[in-house]
Amino acid sequence: MSAFIGPAGYGYRSWGELCNSRQTLGFVRLARIINNLHSELLEYSIVSEYASCLTAYAASEFVRRINYSTRSSSLQTPQQAVRHIFFNDSGISHSFDYFETGCGEGPGTWRSLSVHTLRSLKKQLDRVAGCPAVVQRGSATELPLPDRSLDAVVTDPPYDAMINYCDSSDLMFVWLKRALRNSHPWFGITTDPDGLQEKTNEAVIKFGSIGDDHRSETHYKACITKAFEQARRRVKPDGVVSIVFGHGDPEAWTRVLTAISDAGLVLTGSWPCSTEKGGKQTGEYIDNTIMMACRAAAADRPVGDVRRIDEEIRAEIKKRVPVWTADGLADSDQRMAAIAPAMEVVGRYSEVRDFTGVPVPIKRFLGLARRAVEEAADVRIEQFRLTDFDERTRFSLSWARQHARRVAAASEARWQRLSYDMSDSDVDGLLIKDKGGSRFARGEEFAQLPSAAQLHVSSAVIDIALAVAAEGRSLSDIAEALHLLDRDNDEMLWAAMTVLARFVGEGDPDGQVWAWAVRNRALICGQAQQARTQRQRELTLDAAHDSQTSLF
Repeated sequence: MSAFIGPAGYGYRSWGELCNSRQTLGFVRLARIINNLHSELLEYSIVSEYASCLTAYAASEFVRRINYSTRSSSLQTPQQAVRHIFFNDSGISHSFDYFETGCGEGPGTWRSLSVHTLRSLKKQLDRVAGCPAVVQRGSATELPLPDRSLDAVVTDPPYDAMINYCDSSDLMFVWLKRALRNSHPWFGITTDPDGLQEKTNEAVIKFGSIGDDHRSETHYKACITKAFEQARRRVKPDGVVSIVFGHGDPEAWTRVLTAISDAGLVLTGSWPCSTEKGGKQTGEYIDNTIMMACRAAAADRPVGDVRRIDEEIRAEIKKRVPVWTADGLADSDQRMAAIAPAMEVVGRYSEVRDFTGVPVPIKRFLGLARRAVEEAADVRIEQFRLTDFDERTRFSLSWARQHARRVAAASEARWQRLSYDMSDSDVDGLLIKDKGGSRFARGEEFAQLPSAAQLHVSSAVIDIALAVAAEGRSLSDIAEALHLLDRDNDEMLWAAMTVLARFVGEGDPDGQVWAWAVRNRALICGQAQQARTQRQRELTLDAAHDSQTSLF
């Protein structure tokens, strides 16, 4: 078992241990009944293929039954229903108690779950008959088809380290191979020493394994690159390879886009789709997946200059943003959707180089794409454009606009830094690591940093705004701080504080201070001017005193 898949807190080391004795007996009996069903159907002169199909349907219901059983199942009291064993699409729930479904009537039982399968079958039988098809099982890295024989290849490759497909389904496999022994004898054949599914060619990245595991980043990239290359070779010259992908981590996107390029494919079209809304795996969110249409790269593509390509990307995304907005895509979804058109532009060239002739990595264009969405949207901060502000302030205002004071996934911070080409040290004091990710820093947290004591007249607007929040609702303290920094008449500062109060809300302590300061701007600036005048008077008197002293 993997530490990420099984409920390791129980101390179990095999899938069988997840069942109590009654559940084990029930599953043994069901597996035996389904296995014998195939032979019984053949006795009634049912065609072997059809008998195997019917047996497989029964086995699929067996899997659904397991999904609502074992020691990881729980009761949903208000709904009078049973919660399935996976707390997400991959990890099995851990709890100190569980709900055992019965063998007869009620939620989670065979009879209850069978209703949905029979309903789905009825819908299929009521449909207009389609064309016959051949379904083959094999490896995507070794397609058993002639070159240039397909019009299209459609693939939804594994999402990097997001889901450990084999590991999470091994619980089902250990029972299915018993239920399908007669109808699908090949199904249970495995070289795995524990009798589980073979994982030699599984294209995932495995983190948190117990012991060593070959499923590394290198293994994943090699597998999907080979699979994409096989798809390119099998499609006709005008054929298309459609790839669906979604992930919250820029590193995952870099790996898959690099694999597409290394396989000799280029993006020629893309469509964002909300197929994974709300999904969360290993701390990464999928708000949108992107369907990417790829074709074989032309052999005569020119070498591109990064400055020209940057402008082409900005222009392309500027055309897309109104369409995405009209389609109802949220700002965060548009940022993810922008990856594909950026790569469409990059794919027009065999290589992209900077002014020194050094190749530019794909990762750079991911950040540019997201930033281009912001530029195309022409975000306004009161009378100013967002692009008018310094980098730290743009970073912070963009973050607050997207997330307010909420904790965002750790990958969001990586995307934001990538968008502005900033390092961890560049955003020091702006984001605070919190449980589950990162959030926008509070004024009091910023004030405790060494950098807060080093503010000067040219400090970033956001640093001054956070320093104001740390002062609290005190006219004299805020006025003194702004006077010393000569920023009391900084229109960009007042505009930033106005929208920050709106972004984080006046229920937030900093939001209250910013809103209060903006409402009392005249008084604050008046006191700052008085302090400036008083300071100037003191400097004049000191100068006069020094002059008088020098005469003697």
